[in-house]
Amino acid sequence: TQLQSLYGNVLVTMAWRDLGQIAGILGFANEAAQCSQKSAASKVAINAKLYRPEFGTYCYYLNVVSNTVYNYREDISAGLLCLSGVASEQACLDYHSNFTATPYGYRNVDPIMPAGQTSYHGGNVWEDEAGFHGWAMALLGRPEELEPFIFWHARAGLPLKKWQEGTINPSTGQFHSNYTWVSWGATGYTCYWTRGVFGMTYNPDGIQFALCVPNSFGNNFYSVLNNFTYRDSRLRIILAGCGTVVQSILVDGVPASRVPATLTGVHVVRITMTNSGSPNIPPPRE
Repeated sequence: TQLQSLYGNVLVTMAWRDLGQIAGILGFANEAAQCSQKSAASKVAINAKLYRPEFGTYCYYLNVVSNTVYNYREDISAGLLCLSGVASEQACLDYHSNFTATPYGYRNVDPIMPAGQTSYHGGNVWEDEAGFHGWAMALLGRPEELEPFIFWHARAGLPLKKWQEGTINPSTGQFHSNYTWVSWGATGYTCYWTRGVFGMTYNPDGIQFALCVPNSFGNNFYSVLNNFTYRDSRLRIILAGCGTVVQSILVDGVPASRVPATLTGVHVVRITMTNSGSPNIPPPRE
């Protein structure tokens, strides 16, 4: 009743948008239109109330009782502004440029402490939020901005046990055990590859790719997704080269624009970038 949150409202905007798409796919035209209208209205409200034209960026939240604006850092909103389509590409990049990176990524929102509270999990690197942010940089075609996200995350350590520990100290890389048995570290990291580097988008008719490989990886870079489960198929997806321009996509050696949703069984997808050397691809692994 008091705070209008950028993060919360962007999530609602995305939810209405996605519900509209689902309704459309299922043939419910009226519901699809209603959801799309709600998403559009939410987008307009965010830009009217939470955008700060004097700074060229968005605020984290607005206290509507005191009319106080809080401009705290929050990297999850930077990514979601792009993923939701709430902000223009330039506005997303302007918001992104307000963040100052640490050796282990971007810090989460600086918290406002309730009375009597002495500690809070804000100010740390939240792995799932960094995943949204890195994915957004890939969607904006900024491969060199995506690269540090991968290495910040890797630098902090990636054993499964640590994936389940929660947030990362932005100065030391120490994992905090403030949230246990949570898989967001794993999904945040894999997002850099599936959604970022490989640029995978799931559509009703299959998987499409919008590659975003940092040029600093070099022409002989390769990445392989082994035993990638997609509907009724199990894929081995091979990527060779760097950059954002694809030379070819082959599914079992046949040129294709996407991975069809109708595939069943085991298949090999090979993506070769225009900037590609002759990387030595390892044999399949279990």
